[in-house]
Amino acid sequence: MKVLILTPTALPTVTGNAVTAERWRGSLTELGVDVRVLPTAGLTAKELARVIDEERPRLVHAHHLIKSGSLLLEDPAARRVGSFPLVVSPAGTDINSQGGEGVLSAEALKVCEAARLIVTQSPWLRDLLYTEIPGLHERIVHVPKAFKWFGNDTFDLRSVFHWESNDVIFFCPAGIRQVKNNFACLEWMERVHHERPGVRVVFAGPPLEGDYADRFRREVERCVYFARWVEEIPPGAMKSAYGSADIVLNCSLSEGLSNTLLEAIASGKPLLVSRIPGNQRLLDEEGGEIPCGLLFDLKDPCDFIEKAVMLVDGVELRGHLAQGCREKARNLPAPEDEAKALLQVYLRAVGCWP
Repeated sequence: MKVLILTPTALPTVTGNAVTAERWRGSLTELGVDVRVLPTAGLTAKELARVIDEERPRLVHAHHLIKSGSLLLEDPAARRVGSFPLVVSPAGTDINSQGGEGVLSAEALKVCEAARLIVTQSPWLRDLLYTEIPGLHERIVHVPKAFKWFGNDTFDLRSVFHWESNDVIFFCPAGIRQVKNNFACLEWMERVHHERPGVRVVFAGPPLEGDYADRFRREVERCVYFARWVEEIPPGAMKSAYGSADIVLNCSLSEGLSNTLLEAIASGKPLLVSRIPGNQRLLDEEGGEIPCGLLFDLKDPCDFIEKAVMLVDGVELRGHLAQGCREKARNLPAPEDEAKALLQVYLRAVGCWP
């Protein structure tokens, strides 16, 4: 089976979407699927139509409704949609979300209606889609999300930036754009540093929104006494970067299910994350397990600062949360299990396509 996966970004650009698409590509290829990953950033509908004509895929999987799937609604790409079954997978930013209020846009809804099957990897998004598109329930398929390390290269945050052994390092891997809330996170971390001078923070991710990233760069330069921004940590070194951090941050305004959270859990690193549905659902689904992180209120910077200081001071608390991460990591699906579930979705979509 030849599959074309559309994604907003692809490696070597290091973003969550790129990492997800590469994990799928590698694992599906091992199952015998012929996969091509195509980044849609800057791609026109005409260029996409040409790729479809050249590749002649048996199936197209559009990851991200707006940034990938919407291209298939535009001519001449739209005229090709009838020649293959379309599978889509929504991202957290496909939902117009502020403070956890999710609404599927008209454009995203059209993409869902054009799809044969809709893959969700976040329980929150799955439940939201059941509410938002009741007429398409039979098309929604949940595939539990996996994580994957891409190598064992070294990128020790403490060594790279020549920080002291007793400094407490917060790590925030995310592209620099408004929905990731990087700027506010830096402001809050500056206040944390004023209270605990041994605090350091590393932001890691490419500049995805020009003006916002330029402003962020200037602020990081002003805060160089405690903060750093690395535009790219090679995928093969991410395991090392997580391993050298003390606490992992996610301050996003909207998420489906962040790779960052799964990677932090797999690394055994305690989390401090925004209380939004995509994050909260993962941390709240603990049952009788030990918790693996703390949630903070996006509307209350003091809540972030209080909990960050609590983690800095609480060595035992960090150890307790790290143990919770290790326990939760044992139940995370493997990439090959995720790929097998995706392949079943593809076979189902192809099987019911005339």
